Amino acid sequence: MLTETSSGPGTRQLIDGLRQDGYRTYSTIDARDRGALIATRLAVSEVLTQRLGVTLPWRAPAVLLDLAPAVAVVGVYVPSRDRSEAKIARKRAFIASLLDGLRALPEPMRHHLLLVGDYNAVARRHDPPLRGLLPYEYALHDTLEDLGLQAAHELTPARRAPSSRTPP
Repeated sequence: MLTETSSGPGTRQLIDGLRQDGYRTYSTIDARDRGALIATRLAVSEVLTQRLGVTLPWRAPAVLLDLAPAVAVVGVYVPSRDRSEAKIARKRAFIASLLDGLRALPEPMRHHLLLVGDYNAVARRHDPPLRGLLPYEYALHDTLEDLGLQAAHELTPARRAPSSRTPP
């Protein structure tokens, strides 16, 4: 999974190199924006990108790997923002559409889901606490947890997720 891909020659070279090495790549390039890309050598039974219905589909490629059980992989590159209302609205809309798309996936698919990439947000319990994030950015991680997803780095014995959330 790659983030910050573009329509430029660097991304084209990465895609060409991956394909030469036997990977299939899944992305939608938008010339005006950065995006994300999934590369796999595993068989893909379905491309799920359109099914998610996110506001910026080039930032959320998604595939269903033909495994037993099938594994859904959603790559995500959440937009960054500054303090401008336009960028805040863009990021908020993308996050809302991503969460709606994940909720709409069939439950068995959500049980075998990998959501990977750059969220441009952190969980409330991030250590050290980060100030300046907006409530909807913290809510992204809260909702992902409500959907049964957990950050991989929190699965290790040394970093167990706390049983309750603490506000920023």
